[in-house]
Amino acid sequence: MQAVKRSNLVIILAALLCSCNTISSKIEYWDLKTGSHIAYIKVPSPNENPIPLLFLHGGPAASQINMFHLGEKWYNHLASSGFDIYVYDQVGCGFSERLSDPSEYTMNRLVEDLEAIRAAIGTDKFILVGDSHGATLLANYAAKYSDHILKAIVTSPGSIDPAEWESARFATPGISPYMLDWVKDKYGLEKYSRYVKLDSLLKGDLVPAHSLYEDNEMDDLISEFIVDRIFPHCANNQDALRDLNWNMEGMGFWAHTMIIWDELNVKKPVYSLLTKIDFPMLILRGDYDYLPSGMADQYKSAFHNSTMIRIPEAGHLLWLDKPEVYCKSIEDFITKNE
Repeated sequence: MQAVKRSNLVIILAALLCSCNTISSKIEYWDLKTGSHIAYIKVPSPNENPIPLLFLHGGPAASQINMFHLGEKWYNHLASSGFDIYVYDQVGCGFSERLSDPSEYTMNRLVEDLEAIRAAIGTDKFILVGDSHGATLLANYAAKYSDHILKAIVTSPGSIDPAEWESARFATPGISPYMLDWVKDKYGLEKYSRYVKLDSLLKGDLVPAHSLYEDNEMDDLISEFIVDRIFPHCANNQDALRDLNWNMEGMGFWAHTMIIWDELNVKKPVYSLLTKIDFPMLILRGDYDYLPSGMADQYKSAFHNSTMIRIPEAGHLLWLDKPEVYCKSIEDFITKNE
């Protein structure tokens, strides 16, 4: 396994810590047997024998810790109800370390990291909440380790097997043409040409591409792109989105790019492995989610012990558009005795 590249992480963490001083004091780290150095925040329960509850973020490769403050009050409430809450950044993004070899960013790596986290916590079973691409991770983890899941919640779920939904697979890793167009519109032809060159390098050897386009530069770029071009499609309540004044610092470009490529070209389908799983699942989807409704429907058909709740007037960011419904639905589900 390649050594983790720590030098770029120092730069990334410095930028994050400047704006997240109160968060940084809460961060702890797991050194997993997979080789991943993973940042997390734990909100411990005062109750005896609490149930571990982990939140799996989307992106892929967004930073969940960077937005911890937005849900901290709710996390504390859940902890008081008998749950140890864990919020973590997956490998390659946020406060977690970047890998020196970008080809190691795969769905299987995310799955094995999650299993190693379960072992590090020291629990046999836990509850998982997967948001957007976090639901994809949850489904792929369940295909291999379902016996360790007590309950599961997926919110605004991404596809179980992304290759089924992509009309044109990337034969090689690449940059989204929408992102390239955004660079040209915002920064002009010189910077656009630089990233077109990266797109070409990605079609060949990843090593020189990664050495010329390091994590700190590329993470800043994709974070800004997500805020400018993707966020406006994620919320039905645009006023709430503007008032939030939230950025996407710490999103990992290389993890994002390579995981998507892996899912479209390498990862094996897992849908058929899910149909005999017994743990209860809650599915939350907003009627105005920009993702196809069929993605959420697949979870309902795959997991036979599942319940779907469709939330009117809500987009992809359920916790922003309908926070009361989002929080109450999850609380009712996790506290219900099956």
